[in-house]
Amino acid sequence: MISLLTLLSLSITIFMVMENKTIVNNSIIHAILSCIVGAILLSYSYTVSLFCHVNPKIIQFILILTCWLYTSLNIKILKKTLQTQFCFTVKTSSWVIGLLSLLIFTVFFLFFSEKWGAWDAWAIWSLHAKFLTFQDNYIYLFKFTSIYSHTDYPLMLPSFIASIWSSFNNISAIVPLLTAFFSSVSLILLSSASLIGKSQTKYWILSLVFLCVSPIVYRTGSYQYADTLLALFFLIPFIILNNTSKLNKYTLLFLGFFVASAAFVKNEGIVFFLIFSVLFFFNRKKMNTWYILGAFGPLLIITYFKIKIAPTNDLIAEQDIGFLSKLFEIKRYGTILLHAVKNLINIHLPVTLLIISLLILNFKRLKEFGYNVIFIMLFSYFMVYVLTPKNLEWHLTTSFGRLIHHVTPALFYLLILSTIQNKTLNLKINHLIHVFKLDNILKQADKDF
Repeated sequence: MISLLTLLSLSITIFMVMENKTIVNNSIIHAILSCIVGAILLSYSYTVSLFCHVNPKIIQFILILTCWLYTSLNIKILKKTLQTQFCFTVKTSSWVIGLLSLLIFTVFFLFFSEKWGAWDAWAIWSLHAKFLTFQDNYIYLFKFTSIYSHTDYPLMLPSFIASIWSSFNNISAIVPLLTAFFSSVSLILLSSASLIGKSQTKYWILSLVFLCVSPIVYRTGSYQYADTLLALFFLIPFIILNNTSKLNKYTLLFLGFFVASAAFVKNEGIVFFLIFSVLFFFNRKKMNTWYILGAFGPLLIITYFKIKIAPTNDLIAEQDIGFLSKLFEIKRYGTILLHAVKNLINIHLPVTLLIISLLILNFKRLKEFGYNVIFIMLFSYFMVYVLTPKNLEWHLTTSFGRLIHHVTPALFYLLILSTIQNKTLNLKINHLIHVFKLDNILKQADKDF
């Protein structure tokens, strides 16, 4: 129980801070982000307790006391927080559409879910969590030599699950399932809620419906991998940047925290942190002290983990001296591109067509910061395949879909934002809405909102 109490206390306190310091201009986003920060801090606290050989309940108890102390010393902020207006009325057709969409998503998610998830959940994420649950023996995880266990992978997801298991003294399959579900729902709600107030209601409703019924989220999300969590962390920085009128020091602090925390989800998150930070500093043309401060804690934990505890990543350990010669093997490029085309057509054709169409229609905006980050990430993934020491066909088959999943929600969000600002494209969308006779539903939603 103490883990859940810690999570609740942290979430409420962070929400108070976000509302008081106006991290973004949207209280719904604050509510979702505060829960995510609470989960991140719970994961970090449990990980630190393992590294320092301290009972995690002691650290969690200190966090609870700190939250309660902050709340008691800021009663005015608490009262103001309790009066937060979330910008919607209860009786609204928007509610009906949103709830029906989330119900459909839940049905799809549960339909594709399996107990303990798919292969990587069995072999990696839940397995790691089981080792971490036993504080005195967790270190044996990193002496585990199975080629499928990937013990160099960061610990955010398994340490969060382990903290709940440890708190209840019960290893239950429901915990990773609910963690995967709430990660997926957070991704959907954040993407949709961030569009509220930017334009007519139709965009956040259409975004919500599309993300719920298309396989973008529910398929990989139901596998209980860390990939959906990573996709969420790829999305959050763009949500923050596009929902604040001014990057104050507190917004930069949280921005740095989220971007750096992606590095503790999966190894790909380390690449994302480097790409995002370099481009962000280059665009702002000045040092971002508060961004660096926000990133410092997560980077300290991941650095200690990588240097002191984790084994070398298999893609690095298995490279031979002449690996750069693969850059000149034209056949490898063809194999990668052919697999990408087949995968995107056979598995994600409707989503692929929509995103390609939006990319073409918003072509003039593709030089912007967000797209640069996404495209460089995709290029880095491409180069990993070019240089991989693994069998190329096997590597593509086992990972390509998950890598695309990392960037798709963020790319879709950026394309929706570009579409909102594209007047010509807006007219075409309005025409399609009229053709499919959705006018009345969306107009009523606009009135109710």
